[in-house]
Amino acid sequence: MALEFARTLDALPERNFSDQLLFLTALQAAGDATLADGLHERQRQALQNPEETAAMVTWMNAHGLAHDAISWSEAIPLNLRANILVAVALSDSYMAMRDWTGILRFVQGGSWGQIDFLRNALAARAQRESGNESAAQAQWREALKKINSAPKQALLLADTVERWGWDAERTDLLWLAAKDPERGDDALKTLYARFAQDGATQDLYRVCLHRQEFHPADRNIQNNVAQLSLLLDMNADRARKVARDLYLGDPKNAAYASTYAFALHSSGDSKNAVKTMSGLTDAQLRQPQIAAYYGIILATAGDAERALQFLDLGASAKLLPEEKALLEKARRQIAQN
Repeated sequence: MALEFARTLDALPERNFSDQLLFLTALQAAGDATLADGLHERQRQALQNPEETAAMVTWMNAHGLAHDAISWSEAIPLNLRANILVAVALSDSYMAMRDWTGILRFVQGGSWGQIDFLRNALAARAQRESGNESAAQAQWREALKKINSAPKQALLLADTVERWGWDAERTDLLWLAAKDPERGDDALKTLYARFAQDGATQDLYRVCLHRQEFHPADRNIQNNVAQLSLLLDMNADRARKVARDLYLGDPKNAAYASTYAFALHSSGDSKNAVKTMSGLTDAQLRQPQIAAYYGIILATAGDAERALQFLDLGASAKLLPEEKALLEKARRQIAQN
């Protein structure tokens, strides 16, 4: 049924090349004997322009025919093979086959214009997979050098190396992308998620400081900066002032109240810290992240029974290493009294 419908669409005079590739997909899915002839016909047609050539190679890569795409590339005229779209699609073919020697041969010399950094990155991957780490590092440095003047391109390469499992290189690229006025905040959000997952508090603090440059009036980001400052004991006096201002502006906000209460607690005023937290609803206090701080404050204030209750709730939150240490300290404090 699907194949017949595809044949009907393929017979329409207004069909485009994407429609014809969908027809090939239907032929392959059906195991139709005419696939080879249909593929050859579309390959011949694809040589009319670089966009269709690249689309043809991409289709072959996606349908388990990367090896055939490399073989077919010998029939592609040099002027088309030099096109950026075609070059990128063919590099994916070599990657799919893990043909590192082929990639090195394919990317050597020439230039890929605005995405020439990708040519160096592919060479770096091929050299690393071939055991040539020094050559890989040299190619990677070239890629970064070319991206540094155009940080927007870093996001493209970051997506690529993520698929390779190059976590450290991806992080470096995201920091480069953070310099871009238009897309920098997207990169910072990605970094924030990564560092939050890893429990990298100082890196989170650095990200929040940069995000504040993009959003100077964002109160939630200001609160995050204040909270992390207090955890790390960095610029603590300013953090206490920011926490106080945010709380006074919105005392029913659980995150702001928690940060201000922690600011009071860290300066030795646990009594007012408890008072600040008591202005929240029971449901707010029982949110794991909020409960963790409430339990810490209650332990110092001497309310051991309630402190243990909230420390237990807080233990289920996704906590940073410094927060876990504060919870353990609170439990030891209770046990010793």
